[in-house]
Amino acid sequence: SGGRGQLARQLMAMLAIALGTALGMAVNLINDAAVDEFAAAANQFGGRADLTVSAGRDGFDENLYARVAALPGVALASPVVDGELPVHCGAPAGRDGAPTLAMRILGLDIFRAGRLSPADMPELATALKLLTPGQALLSRDAADRLACRTGDRLSLVRGGDVVDYNVAGVMAAQGSARSFVLLDIGYAQELLAQTGRLQRLDLRLRPGSAPGNVASALARMLPAGVHAGPPADSGTRSAALSRAYRANLTVLALIALFTGAFLVFTTQTLAVARRRSRIALLRAIGVERRQILLGIALEGLKVGVAGAAAGVAAGTMVAAWALHRYGGDLGAGYFAGTRAIFHPDLGLSALFLLLGTACAVAGSLLPAWQAAHADPALALRQDSRPQRRGSWRALGGAAAIGCGALLCLAPAIQGLPLAGYAAIAMLLLGLLALLPEITARLLACLPMPDGALPGLALTGLRVRSRDAALSLATVVVAVSLVAAMLVMIGSFRHSLQAWLDQVLPADIYLRGSGAVPGLLPPATRAQLAALEGVAAVDTLRTRTVLLRPDLPPVALLARDLDLIWSHRGLAVIDGIAPGAAARPRCDLPCAWASEALVDLYGVQRGDKLRVPLEGRWIELRIAGIWRDYARQFGALVIDRTDYQALTADALADDAALYLRPGYAPAQVLAAIPDAIGGAGRFEIAEPRTIKAMSLRIFDRSFTVTYALEAVALVIGLLGISAGFGAQVLARQREFGVLVHLGATRRQVLSLIAWEGLLISTIGVGLGLAAGGVIGVILIRVVNRQSFHWSMETHVPWTSLALLALLMVAAATLTALFSGRDGSGRAALAAVNEDA
Repeated sequence: SGGRGQLARQLMAMLAIALGTALGMAVNLINDAAVDEFAAAANQFGGRADLTVSAGRDGFDENLYARVAALPGVALASPVVDGELPVHCGAPAGRDGAPTLAMRILGLDIFRAGRLSPADMPELATALKLLTPGQALLSRDAADRLACRTGDRLSLVRGGDVVDYNVAGVMAAQGSARSFVLLDIGYAQELLAQTGRLQRLDLRLRPGSAPGNVASALARMLPAGVHAGPPADSGTRSAALSRAYRANLTVLALIALFTGAFLVFTTQTLAVARRRSRIALLRAIGVERRQILLGIALEGLKVGVAGAAAGVAAGTMVAAWALHRYGGDLGAGYFAGTRAIFHPDLGLSALFLLLGTACAVAGSLLPAWQAAHADPALALRQDSRPQRRGSWRALGGAAAIGCGALLCLAPAIQGLPLAGYAAIAMLLLGLLALLPEITARLLACLPMPDGALPGLALTGLRVRSRDAALSLATVVVAVSLVAAMLVMIGSFRHSLQAWLDQVLPADIYLRGSGAVPGLLPPATRAQLAALEGVAAVDTLRTRTVLLRPDLPPVALLARDLDLIWSHRGLAVIDGIAPGAAARPRCDLPCAWASEALVDLYGVQRGDKLRVPLEGRWIELRIAGIWRDYARQFGALVIDRTDYQALTADALADDAALYLRPGYAPAQVLAAIPDAIGGAGRFEIAEPRTIKAMSLRIFDRSFTVTYALEAVALVIGLLGISAGFGAQVLARQREFGVLVHLGATRRQVLSLIAWEGLLISTIGVGLGLAAGGVIGVILIRVVNRQSFHWSMETHVPWTSLALLALLMVAAATLTALFSGRDGSGRAALAAVNEDA
């Protein structure tokens, strides 16, 4: 049964290594494919351009096109309109149920685009059909996803309206699976409410023209918020959208590898304990230490190679399936509207194969070193006397913890919290190095309990405190990581819920259901305000502005700040907050910057910030900083009156209705469709519905995290099993003496259970303490540097208490189960052999 148990533990170690390798492999393959596709899609029909002129989603005045095309170094300029709408393929007989998907809408001048990038364009006869009103072309991938073919009706949802087009043709398969609807540029401008606007100009330069010189000339003539650069800049911005998200997913995936290394460690320790006498005999007959070391390390290598190879294969298959089934979105919304295709990556496969193997070998090195340097005479006598203290280990552990504390102060590296991750690793390594010393001191501080067996258990643990610490390693690691994630997730959820309560003070919300902005003209807002029971209407106008070409656009939000002030609807954390007695006064238009904007652009309260609006730079004064969990790359809030004075734009995208006392939302909801010209143009919801949906999305996004926590806990319990199994084997002579003195097997097992209870309580306690510290690092360092928002620390005491009770109970039972084999006849045989 011992051999079967060891085989089961080795299989679990392989499974842990395979799981970590598979998750890391799949996440990287999916994200690399998605980023590549997103970047390529951003440059659709401009792949052969030398320079690209681009702005945010709102684009720029099309009159710029003629001026750019007239520059001496420009040979060809191809204008592009780029947007997104829900698309549905009309369902002829027998084809009902065709899907509605968010799809990119591209508008081109087919003649200029054909000259710039002929490989991307359809045949001339097919392309010319776009000049006829109501005609559209589909990419091959879009046609497949929409179940559409030539001659079908294509319905594009614009707000609450549906605009029908005829599918004039399906384009040949492109170099990658890009989904888009192609229209003539004029019709695309009309459809997307972008009349007179362009999103991009793709430029081909004349022979001999230096791109740097042309870019410099463009910089002098381009209006504010419009930038010129190589097409690769779009790929850089696309990667920046999800870089922190991908890095955090990868780190979460590698947690299984980290805990798997500890499981290999405990598994190999138990294997060494089972073969202690044989290893000692080999040493006694002349086998060298390095041969013993190499032999045990090779066992870990076998586990690592098998687990990592299985993980690479599984991760590759999962990535291929996920990309085919769901695309590269991964539920985060970064790559909506694109569908990446799978490309095997031999380099990435080799990297994760080496990483998984290295983790397993690393977990085998310490047991191999201990076996190679054990005293053969003592090992042959089954002597389990405690090892000498290692002051160097304590000093190294303290130094590691100190280094981790210093790393918490380091800034992000290229937008990633690499120092924060290193701080967590150093903290865990330092704690594990100090674990024998901490365990010995805690056991020495415990009062002697009543009863012979509990007292004997505590006395034995005090004598073998260094060996007992072996059983704690995986428990401390597993509990600390799980506790840290519980603290981080609990804090995030609590902060999100409080934020939603604050930023949703109205009674009813209307949000545009399509991608076309400006659905609420002043007349419609006046009709909403005139509804019976409505006390006030707050409208929101959202614009995107590109402050820097190397970063994604920033959201500019124009709102009625008088209502915000009276209802405390902005989560201000620095500066004059809504609800103050008087509104702030600024020498320039006041603006409130989100935490992300502060981090990314280095602005502070009181600073001036230049923002591009209507082709010119506008200076705003930062009056405060607010918390925004909805926009990761920055947002500015200004008063609607200031915005209209700067832009003459009186439209709005969303609305919030505040009701008079005594009126329920249900009384007003029925009258809203008539006021806005049909309910289909807007999504209408009460705050409680929005909050519930937001929290459901939040909980669903952490499903993978919960699964990894469960894996970590299982690995921790297996570590307890392996650690106690090793101790029981080393103490068979001790148990045999107890049996000779009259102790029953039940009493011996009770002794082991008491030891398991004591040592698991210490391990869980240390894990919870370390988890609390790691949770604070995740909240204050990793989360802030990754996503640029802060949160309040909230300790989920109930969840942590349940975790502690379950782990102590499970660890005690695991220790008892592990001690069964070594406390019976084998213990008596050990005494007889020693005699």
